[in-house]
Amino acid sequence: MKRILALVLTALFCASLCACSDTGQADSQTDDSAQSSADAPEAPVQKAEDYHDVKAKIMVIGKNSTDPFTNWLLTAAEKVIKESYPNVEYVVTNLNDDPSNIVTLLDQCVLDGYDGVLIQKGSNSINSDEWYQNATAEGLKISAINAIAKDGVASCSYADDYGMAQMMAAHMADILPENAQVVFFKGPDGNQAAMDRVDAYQEHLFKARPDVTVIAENFVEGWKKENAITLMEDWCQKYDKIDGIISVNDTMALAGLDVMKNAGRDISSVYSCGIDGLADGCLSIEAGGLTASILQNADVMSEEGVRLLMQMINGDIDHEAYIVDGVLITPDNVSEMIQMHRDNGIIK
Repeated sequence: MKRILALVLTALFCASLCACSDTGQADSQTDDSAQSSADAPEAPVQKAEDYHDVKAKIMVIGKNSTDPFTNWLLTAAEKVIKESYPNVEYVVTNLNDDPSNIVTLLDQCVLDGYDGVLIQKGSNSINSDEWYQNATAEGLKISAINAIAKDGVASCSYADDYGMAQMMAAHMADILPENAQVVFFKGPDGNQAAMDRVDAYQEHLFKARPDVTVIAENFVEGWKKENAITLMEDWCQKYDKIDGIISVNDTMALAGLDVMKNAGRDISSVYSCGIDGLADGCLSIEAGGLTASILQNADVMSEEGVRLLMQMINGDIDHEAYIVDGVLITPDNVSEMIQMHRDNGIIK
């Protein structure tokens, strides 16, 4: 009996050891499986076959809601998103003419899970490189419109400011009368776009035509009409003869013409020019007011800016630049430009 009991106890002990061994092996396999799962790479983000089909949430940011060119850019951006990117959710806002708001809005986009930002820089004089780099490091894709991006992370769609002004300068050098006396609106002091345009006018108009005299010139804060009006009112009081108005944008040139007209002066013989090809500028050319402008095509600029952003979000590109060509606008082709503004909804 004792021997039988000993055999039974021995068998039970061995069974217990086997059971413990199996449990430990099972636990080990579970741990190995968990470790293997933790080490496995994340599944790649699903990429759309066509970037037009990208599903994304983006923020569209303009410089200032009261600026005519900004309104054109934002109108064009909304139009192309609605027509060509059906899966894109977007909101539109602006910097209120304060470039420091870029940081706040980029931070908001990161916190709220936005995929990308289409932004019109408030000023090329602001060094926003670090802001864009930090936001990109957080996963945000950025496409700048109406400004070149040199930060190494953002795409951009812009026009060559020097090239546009050079084109206009050459045209005005051809048509200004001998010994013309002109006034010169130079745009915001320190703004890179304005400075590039000023440099081109200096080189290709005033140096090319030394007989042309700049009787008055000044910077215009914010590119704004009201600031140009204040300057022009002063110049009209000082100078009886003004043969021309040279301006780095349409808005200031039109302001100068309005002041002269309101002062009772005949503007039919005044040579005036701007840059942008705004709807108001085109209508003025058609009516015999503004002499010429350069089209800075916001439709193309926004369309290409959105395209670049969608391709970045879809993983098709890292970052790229697109340069929009300027077009000289004169009475000969202004009807085409007016029709363009009717088609894009700027002229109702």
